Amino acid sequence: GKRCIANSLRTLIQSRRGKTWTLELSAELVSLITRFTDELMEQALTQKILTLVSQINVNNEFDKLQKARGLGNEKHRKEVSDLIKECRQSLAESLFAWTCQSPLSKDDTLLLIDYLEKVTLEADGSLDPVNLALLMALLYCFDVSFLEQGTEDRQDLMHQLPLLIEKQYIAAIHCRLQETRPWKLPGMQATVRLAWALYLRVISQLPV
Repeated sequence: GKRCIANSLRTLIQSRRGKTWTLELSAELVSLITRFTDELMEQALTQKILTLVSQINVNNEFDKLQKARGLGNEKHRKEVSDLIKECRQSLAESLFAWTCQSPLSKDDTLLLIDYLEKVTLEADGSLDPVNLALLMALLYCFDVSFLEQGTEDRQDLMHQLPLLIEKQYIAAIHCRLQETRPWKLPGMQATVRLAWALYLRVISQLPV
């Protein structure tokens, strides 16, 4: 059930109107999906996704199933593990797809930064695919390259940018990223700061 909900959420968000792609859907359907997902976002969708990604893990779910005697043989355990991992991945990709189409609000961007600050590497030294998707989601929040492309809906998209509609957006994000407290992964912190610096430089040169 959780996997189906997560996958459906990702598909809906991928169908939104936005700055990166368009699907072969009617304008009426895209408008309906965009309004519906906007309502979800207004109901703390970002916070819910980040909370679920933090709470759902194979060990916790296995413990619950073990207590309920819901775990079978090795094959069944592998299938359950794959389902749990897919659910987390779909949730993270939902947030990534959102930011590909439109940036997060100031408060949601700060929530994502708070989450990434605590991320650690896997035992083999790699970054978990879920956390990689969430890192890319934050980097897409700072992407304004579409403003330089001169597309037909450039003006509409431009006036949806948090930096234009939220007065404290730049100050709040800048203050948060300049805090001296180190992240669990200094390399990730440096990557985000670099992306933010490039973002500030680009928007300073745009006639917005």
